Amino acid sequence: MLTRILIAVAVLLSTACSNTTIKSLSDFNPKPMTKSNVMPSESALENTPYKVVVFDVDDNKVQLAKQSQVGTSVSGELVAQINKSNVVMVKKTGLSDLKTAIENNATDYSDGSAVDFAVTGNISIANYSKKYHKLATYKDKKGKIHVTEPYCEYKALVMGNIYIHDINSMDLVKTIPVSGGADRSIDAANRSVRSCNDLSTTEISSLVRSAGKKAISREDVVFQNHFRPNGYVLERRTNGKSSIFKVTIGQTNGLVKGQKAEFFTVYKNKNPITGKSAMLQSKVAEGAVSNKVQKKSAWIVVDDEEVASKIRLGDVVKITFEKGLLDKLFNRSYSQ
Repeated sequence: MLTRILIAVAVLLSTACSNTTIKSLSDFNPKPMTKSNVMPSESALENTPYKVVVFDVDDNKVQLAKQSQVGTSVSGELVAQINKSNVVMVKKTGLSDLKTAIENNATDYSDGSAVDFAVTGNISIANYSKKYHKLATYKDKKGKIHVTEPYCEYKALVMGNIYIHDINSMDLVKTIPVSGGADRSIDAANRSVRSCNDLSTTEISSLVRSAGKKAISREDVVFQNHFRPNGYVLERRTNGKSSIFKVTIGQTNGLVKGQKAEFFTVYKNKNPITGKSAMLQSKVAEGAVSNKVQKKSAWIVVDDEEVASKIRLGDVVKITFEKGLLDKLFNRSYSQ
C-alpha cells in the first residue's frame, strides 16, 4: 500500500513539474491585453499588508479551559498562524474600545484606519479523559506473536469558534469552527491495578493547552487563504500552446511552484433599487504558479489558450493555499 502511495506521489509531482516549469521566458512572446473595466489603484498595486489585531480568546465559560489558560495559548497560536500571511500584527493594547465596539455589534468604528481586521474567539468545550489499555497480543501472517504492553492513555479535546471582523465595515466576515486534540501515553506494565492515576493539574493543563493550539494550527490554510493579498495581472506571454501571466505577488506572499491560482475580473454592479454601486468579482480562469517566482512577482501558467484570452490586464489573481499532498493521500487526522 505504501509503495502504491509513493508511486502516486511521484507521478503527481512529475506531472505538476512538467506543467509549471518554464525553461526560459524567451520561449514565450508578449501578447497584447485588453484592460480590465476596473483597473487597480497605485496603492492596491503596492500590496500593502493587512493590519490585524488578535484579541484574547474567551475561555471563561469553560472551567477546565479557564484553569488551563487555554485562551492565552490559543491566542498566541492564532498570532503565529496569521503571521504566516505576512500581515502587520497590531498590538491589542490601547484598542479596548474596538473590542467593546465588536462585542456590542457596533456598525462603525471611529479609527478604522488603524486596523483592517480583528480576530476574536471563544472556547465552548474543553475536556480530559484517561483510559487503561490492557496487555494485548496478536499473531501476524507469518505466525510471529506481537505483544503490546499495558499502558495508560490520556486525552484532551478543545473546541470553539474563531471570528474574523472587517473593521472597515464592522461586519463579521468569517466564522471558523475549530477543534483539536492532544494525547499522552504512560507505560503501565508494572502496575498491579488495572486502572490509571490522574495526571497532575499542571500536566492536565499542559495537555489541554496543546489541544487548543492544535485546534488552531490544523486550520492554518484557512487563515492563509483569508488574509492572502490580491495580486494583479501585469503581462501576458504565449508560445501558441499555453500562456503565462506576470502578477504582482511572489515569494513574500507565500507563492511556491505548483500552487493553484484563480483569476477574477472586477466590475461595478448597480443596485436597481438603491442606486448604489458595488465592486464585484467574477472568476474567469484558473492556472498554476510556475517555477519563475521572484520576491514580489511571479509567472502563472494557464494551459488553455481560449481560457487565457479571457484574462485582462489588471485582473485580480488569488492563490489557493492547501494542505500538503502527503497529508491528503495518507488521510491524516488533524484532531484527536
